[in-house]
Amino acid sequence: MGACFAGVSKVEFGTGHIGRAVRRMALLAGLMVAPAAMSTGIAEAASGSVCPAVYAHMGLHYPYAALPENSLAAVDAAVKAGADGIEADVRFSSDNNPIIMHDAAVNRTTTWHGLVSHYRTRSLVRMRLTKKPDAEDPTGQHVPTLYQYLERVRMDHASVEVEIKPAHLNGAQLGRFVRRFRGTAAWSFATVSSFHPAVLDQVSRADARFAGRTALLTGRPVLGHPVAQEDVAYPNLTSAWVADLHAAGLRVDAWTPKTPAAWKKLTAMGVNEITVNNVKGYLAAACR
Repeated sequence: MGACFAGVSKVEFGTGHIGRAVRRMALLAGLMVAPAAMSTGIAEAASGSVCPAVYAHMGLHYPYAALPENSLAAVDAAVKAGADGIEADVRFSSDNNPIIMHDAAVNRTTTWHGLVSHYRTRSLVRMRLTKKPDAEDPTGQHVPTLYQYLERVRMDHASVEVEIKPAHLNGAQLGRFVRRFRGTAAWSFATVSSFHPAVLDQVSRADARFAGRTALLTGRPVLGHPVAQEDVAYPNLTSAWVADLHAAGLRVDAWTPKTPAAWKKLTAMGVNEITVNNVKGYLAAACR
């Protein structure tokens, strides 16, 4: 996900194809920035001069666009709308391949039924995603693999945070997940997140290039985990907690606030980024 930089606003970066590429380089550089340097950027954010980076939760999808969540088209739409990056969810097929899917079952977002882990990859990629959750309205979009998703983000010159849903990866799952990153050179534009610290440890041990590219998802702020970022449920963030996390060298993402009042409050706290469903609404209201 992206970072907050002193004196550098989204307006200055621009919102076009080249502007996003420039923003991405600056935003990703923040993953390795020192705490002292981060504090400068945070002060600028608190003064209102810098808008936290915006990540589209599962892309730009229904009801904010006529597109399915976690689809390749939702990636394109989010980037076109001005998002700095995308948040996506990974589960694994019965043959241990990483697949983009939020739920453990395919029922809510496809016209099929059953657990993701019960289907082979060749069946999952044939499933057509529905525009609306729990609806029989299949679109031309199919369930993507992690490789397809990373390639689309790379081609769109955006960033992505890939959330690993399972609490543990077997050897085959871990190996294939890492190979997808290697195959797309995703370390230049991707972060890996999880609610499960053990999974982040597995990934970090599997390839040293994940160092500085992991984020802990958590309901409440915590300290002491060897990650570069914390993604915290927004109602539980305070200015004091944001300051403590920054002092510990961590970047801060607030996930899924829904109102302009919440967006502006989080901006004043100095969070580095905000993950939202309503990307267009956020960009229109958050930092104005």
